[in-house]
Amino acid sequence: MYGQTKKGNVEYNPKTGKMEQTYLTPQGEQTTHKATADLASHEFRVQQGFLSRMSDNGLNPDNPEDVAKQRQLDKEHPIRDVLDSVWKEAEGIDKQAQEELRSKASSGFSLSTLAEASNSAGAPLAGHDREFQRRAILSRKASQGI
Repeated sequence: MYGQTKKGNVEYNPKTGKMEQTYLTPQGEQTTHKATADLASHEFRVQQGFLSRMSDNGLNPDNPEDVAKQRQLDKEHPIRDVLDSVWKEAEGIDKQAQEELRSKASSGFSLSTLAEASNSAGAPLAGHDREFQRRAILSRKASQGI
């Protein structure tokens, strides 16, 4: 698989005087420590992902301003997902409230009925602030690897 540590040959290590398994990183470096090779492979995949996202966003990896912009986009990505989800939910609630208002309007209504319908449409996020906070905290923890 691309960007993975590969097993190398068993070679004599003059420092230890023993035959040891070697490992190759995606960059072609050789080491006798699998954890070191795995870390280098992980860093390589992270870097390649970053460069791929830059390319997808039409940014130039040689331009420091573009690199900073991609870092900012990566930082904002988790919260944007939460906001998109909450926004879609709010739009659904608003659409339902508008349909309710139209239904009541077509069947005749009083000022009190209009006020009641207006209140349900006027607060599409009421009661959702806790859920928004919970999702934001989970998203932040996920982005921090917690």
